[in-house]
Amino acid sequence: MSISEDIQRYRDPLSRHVTFGGRAVGGAEAPTLEGVFQCVLDGTLHPGVVLCHANPASGGNMDMKVMLAIEEALASAGIASLRYNSRGVGLSTGAVSPTPGKVMVAPEGEAEAADVGAALDFLERQEGVDGNRLAVVGHSFGARIVLAYIVRHPDTHLRAAVCIGLPVAWRDLSYLGQWPHPKLFVTGEHDDFCPPDKLAAFTAGLPPPKTNLTLRGTGHFFEGREGDLAGAVLAFLQPIF
Repeated sequence: MSISEDIQRYRDPLSRHVTFGGRAVGGAEAPTLEGVFQCVLDGTLHPGVVLCHANPASGGNMDMKVMLAIEEALASAGIASLRYNSRGVGLSTGAVSPTPGKVMVAPEGEAEAADVGAALDFLERQEGVDGNRLAVVGHSFGARIVLAYIVRHPDTHLRAAVCIGLPVAWRDLSYLGQWPHPKLFVTGEHDDFCPPDKLAAFTAGLPPPKTNLTLRGTGHFFEGREGDLAGAVLAFLQPIF
């Protein structure tokens, strides 16, 4: 049975465009963020996942194939999700945090990391979502801000974090990831931003539990392997929830 067919087994699926308030950072006005929330309304509470997209300074957004594939896999298992556009992307107000002279968001994008918290707050308040069973998944820049959010909120009640294509080759990120809870790190065999050997060196210094996974024959955007990536994320999260 395919993921799409599997989704039909669930009664009253809910997927809708939403907006919610971000957080004010550095004197800037708090943005209004847009996203897509999906959940099944069947009278029970479901675990929930916030999905954080790739680098907004170079076109990253919530509708990228990686985000859509993971959303679909989660829905197939009855797991709620919220994928959203970080500030300054799509219909989300505010501005992308700049890095002078580079097409890259400022290191760990403090404002964007704050938006992770706003997304989690929104998700756990939604009908059908169990606020005690939450996780975060980030791709590339999204993986950086997931870990940056956790650094700033070490007592968070998150169950797990998934970092896909964490750009460890970009610069030293060793201060991130010091969190003693389940962590999955996924990269592609040909990912120049997250080479498997550099990812292994990075995760070697992190506390357990932690898992590394390399998908063969693909790169930073997992071209042609999005479904395999989504399946791996789901397989990791299901036992934790």
